[in-house]
Amino acid sequence: MLRLGTFGIVSRIHSPRGAVVFGDARLALWAARLQHPLPALVFLGNSYEVEEKNDLQRYLTELLDGWDLEAQFLNIAPQEGLIYQTFLPHYAGSDSPVIWLGGSWDEAAQSAFGLFLEGGGRLIVGSWSPPSFLQDIFPIDNFIWANRGSVRGLFRNETIGFSGAHYGLKLRPPAVPLLIDDQYRAAGLRLDSGVYRAVYLSFNLPGQEAKRRGLLEFALASLLQTEQRADLSAVGRASVDGIAILGTDRPIPMRAVVGAQVASAELVVRSEPEL
Repeated sequence: MLRLGTFGIVSRIHSPRGAVVFGDARLALWAARLQHPLPALVFLGNSYEVEEKNDLQRYLTELLDGWDLEAQFLNIAPQEGLIYQTFLPHYAGSDSPVIWLGGSWDEAAQSAFGLFLEGGGRLIVGSWSPPSFLQDIFPIDNFIWANRGSVRGLFRNETIGFSGAHYGLKLRPPAVPLLIDDQYRAAGLRLDSGVYRAVYLSFNLPGQEAKRRGLLEFALASLLQTEQRADLSAVGRASVDGIAILGTDRPIPMRAVVGAQVASAELVVRSEPEL
């Protein structure tokens, strides 16, 4: 039985006198389980060393188990599209996510991921490369390289984050920021089109175990949790497109209408970063 993983197949030619040579032709083979329910499909690129990949596999196996999901790991994340054209059609419309941690995609790979998302896929992308290869899929208007600086969650009480290289992003709807840097630019986004969901992190995962694990856990929860929306209004104040002008001379009561399945809700006030 062929074990799971990536393989290269070549021909070995024997002469009548016992000489052995290898043929020029080479066939790439990818072996994966495609039973239902599908395991999460994880691509780990060469920007991570062998030990780092082992750690990532361990973290993701544990985290996905919390979502009742198994994981299928491929220790490659090539730029070329062939492998994605092979695997991704099986995952379109599935609740099982595809996690891709690598460099960039060529046009064939961009097309394969685009079709996957249009078919209702669930995707996490983490990359250190300039996100120009993602702009046909994610609504990113502009991006700026930052050699250093802090990246954190939107709210100060969130413990996720790190300091290091990343891309600062300018987004447009329906993308929403998940993480921001110290210049209040997005460094991660969540996109829910109503058909597909995707999360993008504009950096390599940091080396510290706790920070790496925390970011993976945060990205998975952002992707897999169903977003609960609330209708929020200021009592006695008109609003247009969600914007209301409030005075500061007296308290303003707020009203939130949430779904019946929500046990509780709290109001969080923060400055809105310019994204």
